[in-house]
Amino acid sequence: MNEGKTIANHDFFDWAEQMLAEGKTVRFRVRGNSMYPLLRDRTDEVALRPRNKGETPHKGDIVLFHYQGRHILHRVVRIKGNRLEMRGDNVAVHRETCRTEDVVGIVTTVFRKRKAGNKFREIPPKASAWRCIGWFRRALLKIKWQTDITFQLQKVIKKLQYASSRLIYIKKWE
Repeated sequence: MNEGKTIANHDFFDWAEQMLAEGKTVRFRVRGNSMYPLLRDRTDEVALRPRNKGETPHKGDIVLFHYQGRHILHRVVRIKGNRLEMRGDNVAVHRETCRTEDVVGIVTTVFRKRKAGNKFREIPPKASAWRCIGWFRRALLKIKWQTDITFQLQKVIKKLQYASSRLIYIKKWE
């Protein structure tokens, strides 16, 4: 795939939906870290095929869907009738819910850019070992999230302690 130009999300997804509606496959570079480690921000590319009329994606499929006025690319984690629950591979708790009709396309292939050159290797979208460890992965993500929050709070507390010590020091000299 040639290096392309950057365009607004809504313009791109309008075009992508039109191509998918015509039965064509769409390939694009992903942005964001919610599907890490399977999809890497601004490096990996995905190929989407259109969702056939009446087709329900399977649990584990990665799909492009409409959610609160945006397009999101996440994995199907639960199916309840016409409702689908989605979650990114790098997301511990938050899930999105949509109807089957909100699914625009289904990922068929992930293209991982090789370190040397502009060549890509193909990865099946369900081949992620990270996804296979299920509950353990979610537990690790929760620990990471809590650790990140704890670390950030520690930094804020240190800054507040430093600021308050500076105020005390200044008051002593007044």
